[in-house]
Amino acid sequence: MKKNFLILGGNSIIGKKTVDFLKKENFVKSLSSKDCNLLKKKEVETLLGNLKKKYVLIIFSFITENKDSKSIFFKNLEMMSNVADALDINRISKIVFISSIEVYGQVPQNPILESNKENPRNLYGLAKFTCEQIFKLKIISKKLLILRLPGIYGYGDNFQSVIGKFINSAIKFKKITINSTGEDKRDFLNMDDFPKILNNLLLDNAFGIINIVSGKSHSIKYIAETISRYFKKQINISFKEKSKNKVLTSISKFEFWQKKILRKKKNYYFNNIDKGIYKYISQIKK
Repeated sequence: MKKNFLILGGNSIIGKKTVDFLKKENFVKSLSSKDCNLLKKKEVETLLGNLKKKYVLIIFSFITENKDSKSIFFKNLEMMSNVADALDINRISKIVFISSIEVYGQVPQNPILESNKENPRNLYGLAKFTCEQIFKLKIISKKLLILRLPGIYGYGDNFQSVIGKFINSAIKFKKITINSTGEDKRDFLNMDDFPKILNNLLLDNAFGIINIVSGKSHSIKYIAETISRYFKKQINISFKEKSKNKVLTSISKFEFWQKKILRKKKNYYFNNIDKGIYKYISQIKK
């Protein structure tokens, strides 16, 4: 059965991927800041207060350019507050808020589950967590799905992801510089996987908080070595470690215990990191 989707922030890279996937079998209305400025309360009220159909609302909109900017922090809160205040809950069948694993902080307790205590260490993570609470106060639990995403990568990310930056550096300079010992561990999400995972979560009528993770974390050093291996040429990998007169920071490891619903392998497929990197590099070479 076809659904009606209203997507805010559909011009982001992952937003575009989601729009392209969902519109194959559904009606999708995608809006950017040019269509509706979420900082302007009246524009948001006009948009969300006059919906003629019942929609699944997906919210990608968020300013990410400076993760420790106070002004951007307050702008993000204002945008999401405007959306929450303007909602006609009778016209919304489900709200999906795209959040981030940065709500857990820089050195989280492992393994990470959705029940872990949040401890954001930058204003971006704090903004995501605060906005989660804004929607929780407004929307009944079964209508709200909060998806906490890890680092996203894939062809088309304009080399802005961690993996994309490494690949770009390998191409241009034949080297990859890691700003740590390389022992930090992360769980990455290939952007091509997300729309299918999202669609299946909606089909399963999922709600609450879900970390969209594979459950398989890899060290930053492993990521760099994998990229080097696929280029089949010598890529110099260097590390920027703290000098001896500075206190060494704790190694940051994000190791997740995947939520039960995501362990349905037929419905929730995650590209493993090796295949994802190989696919990225292969698409560049075409």
